[in-house]
Amino acid sequence: MRDFEEKDAFVNKIGDTVIITPKDNLAETMKKGIELISDDFFAEGRPEEIPTVREEL
Repeated sequence: MRDFEEKDAFVNKIGDTVIITPKDNLAETMKKGIELISDDFFAEGRPEEIPTVREEL
């Protein structure tokens, strides 16, 4: 695990996964994440029907 020296960070929990992102570097982190998406992502397009039922907040 890399040393985390930043004083401020965003903490996100998705299921059982916790993601810590430095506040000062959020845009760069997002850019790198987008660059990791493979070229064949949604190569066949999106599904016709996307569920619209969502859990209540």
